[in-house]
Amino acid sequence: MTTDTLAEFLLARIDETERMLSVSVDHAEFLGSRLIDGRELVRADGEAKRRIVAELETFEAIQCAAADRDTPLPQALTAAGIVEGLRRAVRHLTVAYAGHPDFQEEWRP
Repeated sequence: MTTDTLAEFLLARIDETERMLSVSVDHAEFLGSRLIDGRELVRADGEAKRRIVAELETFEAIQCAAADRDTPLPQALTAAGIVEGLRRAVRHLTVAYAGHPDFQEEWRP
């Protein structure tokens, strides 16, 4: 699995969601169950964002503790750690689309 593949999947789902949400109310009956799935997607998306914020708060606490002790930052806060943190954020966002047939279980955080 590459980050590019994961990112491409996520960006394609975001595009689909934006198109779905731009459909007028007159077309609501045509979409049927897709609207119900849309509500589930909104809940999953909110949960993913809460997890990202929780991870940020954890890393901020680690950073503050290291600064208070005047010690070097742990690996999690180095450049490589920041990239890994962003990867985890994208994984959290992607889980909102776990019901999509192209979703791969290995993408879960």
